[in-house]
Amino acid sequence: MLIELGMTTTTIAALLLGGGTAQAAETPPECPSAVEIGSIGTLYRGGTVMGFVKQFEGCGGKFGYVNSKRSRAEFAEVRISSAGFESEPTRGELDQYEVWTFNADVNDRCTTASAALYVGEDVVYGASGSSC
Repeated sequence: MLIELGMTTTTIAALLLGGGTAQAAETPPECPSAVEIGSIGTLYRGGTVMGFVKQFEGCGGKFGYVNSKRSRAEFAEVRISSAGFESEPTRGELDQYEVWTFNADVNDRCTTASAALYVGEDVVYGASGSSC
């Protein structure tokens, strides 16, 4: 039996990572009019959720966002990717759990936001769903 909870995937991911309180960024801080595009990507280490990655569009470009709250990631980075193109990753500071990136060169391309979390000697990768 399926139960309709009335929550978006964003809210569910935030609840999983935030211990019960939705903590996901809803829009880029520099562009509150941006809209989420593509599907949320989840970053797993084994069977454990380590973070999630999302993509937004607005203000003349595309934003990538990674959230690694509640994980043991030391660093998080995010980039915008497309067939034949990858932006330089934006890496957060030590223990910075939310990282944003922006790219205006890919507006006419199908893109994903790709993220990496650095956990000790391991690197955990994930990507949002593609959006055209």
